Amino acid sequence: MLTPILYLAFGNEKEVSERLKNIALSSLEIPLSNLEYTEKGKPFIKNSDIGISITHDSNTVALLLAPFSPVGIDMQEITDEYPERVPDRFFSKNERLLISSPSDFFKIWCKKESYVKMTGDGISGMSSFDSTKSNCIFTDLSNEISKITKKNFIFFICSNKKIYPDIIIV
Repeated sequence: MLTPILYLAFGNEKEVSERLKNIALSSLEIPLSNLEYTEKGKPFIKNSDIGISITHDSNTVALLLAPFSPVGIDMQEITDEYPERVPDRFFSKNERLLISSPSDFFKIWCKKESYVKMTGDGISGMSSFDSTKSNCIFTDLSNEISKITKKNFIFFICSNKKIYPDIIIV
């Protein structure tokens, strides 16, 4: 059985994403041609129950392989500011009440984005999802990823089970 693995690499996000896809799938002896995408861009491995999700920010790319599907990951580097119109457009009233700092904003945004990556709904599904009332399970790897990258990242995995992946730095 596959142990959940989170691949982490640094550099040009597009190039690194392609490299991580190749490394991750070849480690399972799965041809890259088995990686496909839904109409809304959610990756999946054809003829497999293996879950896959990809995220990138600030020249850092992460790819998760899990022994089940669906899964979604997202990471955001915390900055001093955030787009103030975003909560009104995408956050529930409960979520907006939780924002007292940029860190709070990025935690909520990251949970919501990991959720829509799990469901495959894309950004259009963010406004109808309330992370404060969710039945899905969020695994917070923010501290681990921040220590590795030496950047202040928020990082969540969203799935129906708790996931503590092995982290492989490529």
